[in-house]
Amino acid sequence: MYPTKMASFVQGLTEFGPDEVAARATASKPWLAHRMLTSTRKDCSNGEVVTLGSISRGAAAERFPFLAPRFSGRRRAIKEFTHRDPDFVFWIYPDGTLFDARDAHRNNVPRGYEHILEDEPEYGGFLRGRVASDDDAQLVVVYCVPDALTQAGAKLSQFVRGIEQMPIPIAGDALVISDNGDIFGTVDDLVRRSEG
Repeated sequence: MYPTKMASFVQGLTEFGPDEVAARATASKPWLAHRMLTSTRKDCSNGEVVTLGSISRGAAAERFPFLAPRFSGRRRAIKEFTHRDPDFVFWIYPDGTLFDARDAHRNNVPRGYEHILEDEPEYGGFLRGRVASDDDAQLVVVYCVPDALTQAGAKLSQFVRGIEQMPIPIAGDALVISDNGDIFGTVDDLVRRSEG
C-alpha cells in the first residue's frame, strides 16, 4: 500500500472508526478490507491486543501502520520491519544486564544459556528484543508474554535496567511493543510505570 493510502486509512480509523473504514474499504476494494481489518489469533494470543501508555493505538498506527486496529499479518509486518535493518538486537539477563545479540538472537545467545531458545516466550527469564527506526520514529520490540511489561514488577525493572545500558540513543518517546503488537507505551511510560 502506498504511504498516502496508508495515511488516509489511518486518518479514517481516527475519524470514522474501524467499522466505517471497513464498510468504505469493502465497497471500493474488498481485498483491502480483508487485509487491513481482519484480526487473527496468530496476531495476538487471546484475540485482543494490549494498548497502554500515553500514545493511543491510532497515534501509534500513524507512526507504524502495522499497529492499526485489526491489521492482518501484524506479526509478519513487525518482523519484516525489525529484521530489515535493526538498530540493535539484544538479550537482557534476568538481573537487567544487557547483552548485544549483534544481528540475530539465535546465533548470539549468552554463553551457557543456549537452552533459553527452547523456552519461548519465557526465554529462561531473559528478555529478547530489537530496536528499529524509521525516520525519527523509534520502535523497541520485546518478545515476551503479553502481561510482562504492563505493570511494575521484576520484568519491567529488568527491561528498564537493560534499556538504560543501550549503546545507541533510545528516545523517551520510542514506542515499546511486543512481537504480537501489544503496545506497552513509550520508554518514558515504562520508566514511570516501573517506579510505581
